[in-house]
Parts: sequence; structure tokens; C-alpha cells
Amino acid sequence: PLAEVRERLASDPALAQGGASRCVVRAATERWAGPAPAALISAGMSHIADQPEFMNAARLGQILRVIEQGSPLDRMMAETVEGQAAVRVGLDESPTLAACSLVSYALPGSPWGALGVLGPRRMDYARVLAVVDAVGNRVTDLLHG
Repeated sequence: PLAEVRERLASDPALAQGGASRCVVRAATERWAGPAPAALISAGMSHIADQPEFMNAARLGQILRVIEQGSPLDRMMAETVEGQAAVRVGLDESPTLAACSLVSYALPGSPWGALGVLGPRRMDYARVLAVVDAVGNRVTDLLHG
């Protein structure tokens, strides 16, 4: 796992002897310092079409394109406190998502990831927040438990 590679590179100076290997070690360490870019995996996108706010085909098409692209949703999901569910109402990072809210949970530690629910601003926040928090905690337990 990458975490073990990072630890080994940091603790074993013999690995970094010689100019070429030092360059590789430095580049790998810098690259692995942050979360690795990953595709946004989405499920249940068809449910958004059932919401009155998104029944307009042009509006729905714009939202689905943003979901397929991943950004800025992936960034917004990751910019929360790890291990806690968070609510963002009216996503102003993208004009297309201004009528949406996001309830997300950034998974703590490694491997990096996040999960969330994107929906209309009038969603049942108490229910969605409870579900996202419970699922996030369970996924965390499975990954680190």
C-alpha cells in the first residue's frame, strides 16, 4: 500500500542513495503527499430527474454533465472535515449546481475518498445527513477496522 511505501521512503535512507533514486524518491514523495485524483463514481442519478426542480430537460442535462465530469463535486466532497458529515446548501462553485445541495462525508485516513448525496435545496436534511453519516461511519469501519 502507498502508506507503507511513504513510511519506508521516509525511514530508510539507504533507499535514497544515488542521484537518480533520490530524484525518484523526491518526486514520489511529493506526488503522494496529497490525495490521489480519482474518478467520481455516481449512482442513483436518475432519482434527481424525479425532482420538480430538475424536470426541465435542459436543466437536468446540465446537472448530469457536471456530475459526469466529477469536478467541482469531487473537490467539494473532499473539502469537509474527515470523519464528519457536512451540509452545503446552494452550491455556488458552479452556476449549474446553484439550485442543489450536497451532504457529504470525507473518509478519514487512507485510502482517500468521500461519499455524498446531491439533491435539491429543499431536501430532507435531517434524514439525508443521518444516512450519509451512518454510511460514512460504516465504510470507515470496514476500511480501517
